[in-house]
Amino acid sequence: MLAGVKARLWKNSANPRVAEVYPEHGPAAEDGGSRAQIDPATSRNKRIRIIVWAFALAFLCGLIDFGRPLEDVVQAGRDVIRSQPAPQDIVVVAIDEKSISALGGGEIPRDRVAQAIDSAFDSGAKRLVFDMAFSLPTEAENDAKLAEKFKQHRGKVFAGIIRNSSRTTGTSFIRPHPRFRPYVQTMALNGQATPFRLSANFPFSINDGQQKIPSVSAVLSDTQIKTEEYFRPDWSMDFDSVPSISLIDLINGDHSISLKGKSLAVGHTTVVGGDMRHLAAQGWWPGVYFHVVAAHTLRKGDPVNFGWIGLFLMSLAACVLCATRCTKLQFNAAAGGAFVVLLVVPLIADAYLVTFEIVPALLVLAICHYRLSALRKLEHSSSTNRSSGLPNINVLRDQSTTSDQVLVCMRTGNFADIDASFSGSVEQLLIAEICRRLRAVGITGDIYHSEDMLAWFMPPASERELDGHFEGLKAIMIAPVVLGARRVDLLVTFGADSDFTSPVSSRIGSAIMSATEAFDESRLWKHYAPERRDKADWELSLLGRLDEGIDNGEVWVAFQPQYDFVKKCIIGAEALVRWDHPDKGPISPEEFVLTAERHNRIDKLTWFVLDRAIAAAAGINRRGIEFTISVNVSASVLRSPKLIRNVRDILGRHGFPAGKLVLEITETGRISDMAAALDIMHALTRMGVRLSIDDYGTGFASLDYFRVIPATEIKIDRRFISNLRPGAAEMVLVASTIAMAHSMGCSVVAEGIERQSEFDILAMSGCDLGQGYLIGKPVSPDILVESILPERLRRSA
Repeated sequence: MLAGVKARLWKNSANPRVAEVYPEHGPAAEDGGSRAQIDPATSRNKRIRIIVWAFALAFLCGLIDFGRPLEDVVQAGRDVIRSQPAPQDIVVVAIDEKSISALGGGEIPRDRVAQAIDSAFDSGAKRLVFDMAFSLPTEAENDAKLAEKFKQHRGKVFAGIIRNSSRTTGTSFIRPHPRFRPYVQTMALNGQATPFRLSANFPFSINDGQQKIPSVSAVLSDTQIKTEEYFRPDWSMDFDSVPSISLIDLINGDHSISLKGKSLAVGHTTVVGGDMRHLAAQGWWPGVYFHVVAAHTLRKGDPVNFGWIGLFLMSLAACVLCATRCTKLQFNAAAGGAFVVLLVVPLIADAYLVTFEIVPALLVLAICHYRLSALRKLEHSSSTNRSSGLPNINVLRDQSTTSDQVLVCMRTGNFADIDASFSGSVEQLLIAEICRRLRAVGITGDIYHSEDMLAWFMPPASERELDGHFEGLKAIMIAPVVLGARRVDLLVTFGADSDFTSPVSSRIGSAIMSATEAFDESRLWKHYAPERRDKADWELSLLGRLDEGIDNGEVWVAFQPQYDFVKKCIIGAEALVRWDHPDKGPISPEEFVLTAERHNRIDKLTWFVLDRAIAAAAGINRRGIEFTISVNVSASVLRSPKLIRNVRDILGRHGFPAGKLVLEITETGRISDMAAALDIMHALTRMGVRLSIDDYGTGFASLDYFRVIPATEIKIDRRFISNLRPGAAEMVLVASTIAMAHSMGCSVVAEGIERQSEFDILAMSGCDLGQGYLIGKPVSPDILVESILPERLRRSA
């Protein structure tokens, strides 16, 4: 069967298109064209968080009216769209530059104001309102004339009252002078500018503590007093269209506008008058025009402000709809529909004096649309591999549910080499061909892709069945892949995870790790057993636990004695680190030391061991016993500039001679910067520190290092000592090594001596030092002194 499949593969291997290889996928559509989806629970939680944060921010904005300036700008825009001429039944009588110049400048004489009143009513005016209070007295004669005119036209002439509010003085009122009060009607001149003077609101009336006083707009519009609340006038009325005449023209009767039956509003219209106001839709205008437009607004009806809650809730509902896993068209339709409503409904409502505030609604819609759009794009990009169009492996990382199928991961070990060897990207063609081969042998369902990894699910299978399955896949992948005019071979390994109780999100890492380990170990495939997860959890936190163990005393230093074959006594020891964990018990140094080296966390452990070892050796030497201490130093520490300084500091602190310290260099061949390491080693030897090549004969420790490293000692690895016997190959190697080292001025240490026969052969061969269980196991320094050193030395100590 495999031969037939391979023949079909060869026949169809030239430049396959992605859609032909896995037509059920192709380039995955954003709106669910692929069956592979982001985990619904994860996606739902993210969308809920977006809605909640957008709601909270927009609701707070509406609650404290933080968006008022923007609201004013939006409403001004609607006013410009609805721009309309003002009615002509209220005329502004302008105290303009022409009038000020003709009447003598500054304050208009009260007798001329009296003339204006006569002229207005002679022309048939209905009422006359002054945008001023007449609160201060002037010349008595002129004030008398004005008071007489107020009395003569009582009920038809109005003067202003201004309410002042202060934190220090409280509320006070500026009223007409007592001479005028009995004859003149009063009205409130107060208005309320919004932040940045973008808009203004006016009251229906104010309360002076005794009665309600109608506003200017209420008087001009003949509106009954209903409330003291403020309203927003219809600022769409064009201020330029408000009819106006100059005060001097009114006094002289020289005006072309008919005043019959009209209300007149008198007010300053120059900058000097100090009553210039601003609107976003109109610019700067005299305050009297504001009162006129406000009056026209009240004539149309009672303005109503429905606030921001209604449209905010509508917009929030649209956001909730957008947050559902709907199609892109539905998503944009919901957001676009809500946006149109926010623009059109308030525009239409403004014509009926109904105001809707839309900034909080726009804010929640804008935040949700932007964030949800970004989330959709992120989910799409994370769920689909851009180069191949296959579902991304990240889809599996987000799946919190379990699966009762075996999760398989295939790694193409030379994927990067293949991609880099072509001038253009061939990833799509390569993955397409691999998938076509997988489909050809019956792999169904989704195939997930990420760089050099492909993953899929398969039915449960035994270890033997999995082995046969992967052997078959290997056979199908042996055939070279044709990419353009070139043929390339694939180096594939597989990882499998059968832990059906764990969520898929954790299983994908297990399968990938198994495939990677299989590649590193030159195996076809590797199975991830569930019991390895507990070990992995421990390994992930091992370095942090190691630091804690050093600090709290769990990590300690043991000493394995070294025997001098010539002096026939113990002359030193090797410092060995030990870790007694309170829960896991003794932990093998190979487990935590290698992990610390691999993750560049060996420094702290090295300084700890070096300090304790030298301290103990110094204590033994102070008892009158000549004692040498050996300490292992890894390649990463050997290239650290801190090594020389720390060694010098520790030696000085404990008063220990440098010549009695031996640093055993491990993994020398792995030193990435040999030049820097050699500089440090030479500096150490100049200090008097001795260097030793550890584990000689294995790995990277070889004869070549005698030429490079300034070592004075080599240590023969235990695997050569354990099989040491007359006539064995190990015997020849050990003897020749000892002879060679002696000829180069180096001493030799044999480690791992466990039998008397090994001890005797080494002594006969001229070995200098030996260590092993036969001589002594690693112990604390106190036990070393008490149990191993000669009795006479203990007494002298």
